[in-house]
Amino acid sequence: RRVGLDSARTPVFSMMNNFIAPPHLITGRPTVVEIGIYVNTFDSVNVESMDYSIQIFLRLSWIDRRLSYNVTDMRGHGVPQPLPQFQTAQPPTALNDTTGLTIDPRLIDEIWLPDIIFMNEKQAKYHDITIPNKLLRIKPNGEVYYSSRISLRLGCHMGLYRFPLDTQTCEIIMESYRFTRQELRLRWRPEKPFEINKNFHLPQFVLTNWSTTSCDTEYISGEYPCLRVQFVLRRVFAVYLIQYYVPSTLIVILSWVSFWISIEAVPARISLGVMTVLSMTTQSMGLWMTLPKASYIKAIDIWMGVTVMYVFGAMVEFAMVNTMARNEIRRVTTRVRRAAAAAKTNNGSGNPDGDEVGADGGTAFTPMMAKKLVNEYTYGDWKAWAPNSRQLARKVDKGSRILFPLSFAIFFVCYWGHFILF
Repeated sequence: RRVGLDSARTPVFSMMNNFIAPPHLITGRPTVVEIGIYVNTFDSVNVESMDYSIQIFLRLSWIDRRLSYNVTDMRGHGVPQPLPQFQTAQPPTALNDTTGLTIDPRLIDEIWLPDIIFMNEKQAKYHDITIPNKLLRIKPNGEVYYSSRISLRLGCHMGLYRFPLDTQTCEIIMESYRFTRQELRLRWRPEKPFEINKNFHLPQFVLTNWSTTSCDTEYISGEYPCLRVQFVLRRVFAVYLIQYYVPSTLIVILSWVSFWISIEAVPARISLGVMTVLSMTTQSMGLWMTLPKASYIKAIDIWMGVTVMYVFGAMVEFAMVNTMARNEIRRVTTRVRRAAAAAKTNNGSGNPDGDEVGADGGTAFTPMMAKKLVNEYTYGDWKAWAPNSRQLARKVDKGSRILFPLSFAIFFVCYWGHFILF
């Protein structure tokens, strides 16, 4: 017998030490335990460790006829009576048939309690400030109501294929550890089996729905009663839209500006290309460092990968057209030099084009002739689609102004259409 228990207090207290045995051993029938949960706070959902923290009030009720008592008989066994000026025609609230008798939390260990465990629990604790946060109430008919405040960290397997456009389903799974269904039955309370504090707010998720079900499980030692509550959490997408999707889209659009910059403006196009590539790479690395490691591709991985490819593609396009332009300049310069050398060795007397005549009687290679030759070679129609021509480089730039935005727009529509509509 525990120190401090006085068998002379009341009939209920005097028999508590005899009531630690499970009720089904006395009645021969399974003990039915009704369960209700009140969610006080929903602290956080951690996608890296795939768990969540929650604080609940666990409410259990069952009938143990051994604890039944008569309200009238309780008057003579040490139950304090109200002073005459406070006496009324009705019995005191503490001994009312509806509310029952509230027991001191320190005496809870003196009666039988259901052995409820949380199957997906990683860490849990009771609250003891300023007193143990437990309530035990016994009605005259032997109905026992037990409530305790518990903080839990529960595992929640999350599929991140659609992250951050995902919806997660987390669970609270309760099961009897010792008693099979032949000894103990668990069922949800018929009224308000699952309640949520309307004042709490999750920073990254919105609770959209919940459901309560039974999940009796068969083990090698027998079939054990089990109850499950599932709640659906939809991730708040706005923060990812502002922090990642909008900036990456703007960086991609900024990389297209180089298509409208002249091929000759090499420093400007290099600066713009390098800046956009570095910005996109930095943003991608910062995002991937914060995401949980997964063996599959997530929705945001597809977006960031494609945007990096577009920025890198704009840089490669500039390298290609710049190479065309520089090769063209080298070829034109070589041809001009050859033409000048040939003109100096030409001793012909005719001058049909009005070219100047050199001192040796040949055709002098004047700046007018050089300009005409360069324009004909560079901008002539017959050279428009020749490999490595300067004209082709300009056409590539013009085509990129349409091809890059158009292809990105198609990807944009397909991406959002798939992950939002399906």
